[in-house]
Amino acid sequence: MDAVSTPASSQILGATHAQSSIAVETLARFHALNWNQCRARGLDELFIARDDPKFLRFCHRKVFVPGVAGLPDLCRRLNVLYPSEARQALQDAVAHFDRYVELFGSPKEVGGRYNCTLIHGDYRLDNMFFESGRTSDLGSNELGTNTSFRSSKADVSGMMKLIDFQLVKESNPEIDLAYFLSQSLDTKTRRSHECEMIRLYYDTLINHGVDAEQYSLIECVHLFQVHHFITSSSIMAAVRSPETLTGPSMHAVRGRELCGAMCSRLFSSLADWNCASAFNACMTAPSGKLSPDEMLALIPVGRRSELGLSGI
Repeated sequence: MDAVSTPASSQILGATHAQSSIAVETLARFHALNWNQCRARGLDELFIARDDPKFLRFCHRKVFVPGVAGLPDLCRRLNVLYPSEARQALQDAVAHFDRYVELFGSPKEVGGRYNCTLIHGDYRLDNMFFESGRTSDLGSNELGTNTSFRSSKADVSGMMKLIDFQLVKESNPEIDLAYFLSQSLDTKTRRSHECEMIRLYYDTLINHGVDAEQYSLIECVHLFQVHHFITSSSIMAAVRSPETLTGPSMHAVRGRELCGAMCSRLFSSLADWNCASAFNACMTAPSGKLSPDEMLALIPVGRRSELGLSGI
């Protein structure tokens, strides 16, 4: 891989603050490219469409239902605490899956309630390579197997190369953001910097053409909470294929370490962000969408202040 430092960063150790800044700004730039324009550009024909019923049924029946059922056993084998808050959040997600599909299955571009764009689908540290050095503006990029982006922030130095685009799809942008922040940073680093990262993501979107009148920071944070549960898909895949974590091979040993880290980090993030309450409130809203005041009330008080939302 030309001009990129190797080996890749270790997701088990977690992303550094600098790596997280580069990754989050890169993600926002990538999402802004096709914000509510996937259908107009024919991308739903090239990748999985958000409202593809076969894909949504597969996720529910083959991934989430057996995954949530088998997660307690996986946590026991990995010696990971499975808190009651996380258990309830994931069980609620399975119970409300049909409603989730009803609310989020249709992109805003074709009359749906929520924004969609082209998302990476597996946006985590193991799929990122970083190079130290002064950065320049992003410039034009074609989506391909390997895509390079450069950060435009003067105080963030580095280049990131992103790989593994096999799960690219038309979907809700907050899924990529929640997946990266909840599982690619160790819990201490996430808690210290996640509000800064969310603001960086949102501000970068707005600076690259997303309309702040149509997409508020409050909505961004609320949907970051709501979509947390779907970020468990990689963990659920491990539940369905336990053989990948069995045995003394280096691959299996690393797989157990990584899966354990992802589980514990996700569970902590679910609790920290009050995700169960946010998800259930969204699923039971009569209109299918909460008001800004209702969304704000579900964001933990301390994080409202860090995000600059306390005075709203």
